[in-house]
Amino acid sequence: MANPNFRQAVLDYGELYIEEITKQLLLNDKKATGDLIDSLDYRVIETANEITLDILANDYLNIVDKGLKPGTFPNVDNIIRWVDVKGVKSSNKAIKTNKQLGWAIAKSIEKNGIKPSNVLRKAKASLLQNKQALNNVVNAAAIDVKLLIKEAIKNLNDK
Repeated sequence: MANPNFRQAVLDYGELYIEEITKQLLLNDKKATGDLIDSLDYRVIETANEITLDILANDYLNIVDKGLKPGTFPNVDNIIRWVDVKGVKSSNKAIKTNKQLGWAIAKSIEKNGIKPSNVLRKAKASLLQNKQALNNVVNAAAIDVKLLIKEAIKNLNDK
């Protein structure tokens, strides 16, 4: 591992990113069961040329974040579960069960879509305002570069 300080700074940044996504989901009232928030995680992918941060979550984070365009039929089982958890009730007397309500909501989503919440963009923007977190990453990279230069000079002198 050639960049231990930078790698650790990226790991720390990943923790902050997950915290910020969670905060944005809560601020946007996007918690029903808590499964989405519980699914949030990250991993650091290290190759010979780069270290990247990969955010992991349930697939429907993309729907919560980007919304759905009209004409897209959503997963009805997820909507029925959401109706159960949230305790949503219909004002339409013809809709008597949560399953019927879930189907009605799904048809409405297909017709009207779902507005995006942009929680990922908001989380990223907020994190980019965190000067301390950014400085930690930059400083860690600088330390690793200095170590690499010292090692290169040592190797040259040993020859």
